[in-house]
Amino acid sequence: MKQLDLDQPDSQILNAVLFFLTNETRVKNGQKELTYHPRLEESAEIHSKSMVSDEFFDHINHKSKKLREPNEPCRFVGISNPMLAENIIEGFLLQYREMSLYIMEVRVFSGTTRKMNPLNRIPT
Repeated sequence: MKQLDLDQPDSQILNAVLFFLTNETRVKNGQKELTYHPRLEESAEIHSKSMVSDEFFDHINHKSKKLREPNEPCRFVGISNPMLAENIIEGFLLQYREMSLYIMEVRVFSGTTRKMNPLNRIPT
């Protein structure tokens, strides 16, 4: 089984898993599945990397005139009419790391879809 490197996570795998789990949760709650769009993923990654490299945590990128407002990374990747909403959560790193371990080790690399408690790893 491939180990999850928390210092250098594979963003493509994490993005795919989070997208899958989001749709799985939406369907369980009677919502329609979201449609994947690679440009939206690219736009989100641009903003995320900017927050890390420019050391800010905000919907607005105060250090970039070209990518300042939330819709601008979408336009940058070729989406001409972006209508989006975004959520960023402060203090989420610990839970994110635990959930990433759970997702990567249990759901992706083991090939199983059994449910486990991500905090104590006991199958339910």
